[in-house]
Amino acid sequence: MFAPFDVETASLETAYTYWSDRVWNINSDLDVIYRENNAVEGWEENVKAEARSLSVGDVIHISDGHVLNDYFSVGIMGFSPVLEADALIAQQRGRNAAR
Repeated sequence: MFAPFDVETASLETAYTYWSDRVWNINSDLDVIYRENNAVEGWEENVKAEARSLSVGDVIHISDGHVLNDYFSVGIMGFSPVLEADALIAQQRGRNAAR
C-alpha cells in the first residue's frame, strides 16, 4: 500500500523542470506526465534533462503560471494530491538540508 506524503519528514529538491505547450486536464493527463518522465525509449523529458525516471515518493508540480498550481506524490498505484503548503514546507526543508 502507498504511504501518503508525510509533511513532517518529507524533503523535496527540484530535480528538473520542463515546459509544455499542452493544456493539461489533471484528471486525465497524469498518466501522460508519468509516461513523459519515465525513460523507456530515450525521448522522455527526464532523459533530455539527464535525470532519473519518476519513482514512488517523488512529487510533481504542475503549474500554468496562473490558475493551475497542483502538487502530486507518485505512488505505486498512481498519484495522490499533496497540499501546496505541505509541498512548500518540504521544499524549504530540502533547501536547508542542501546547505
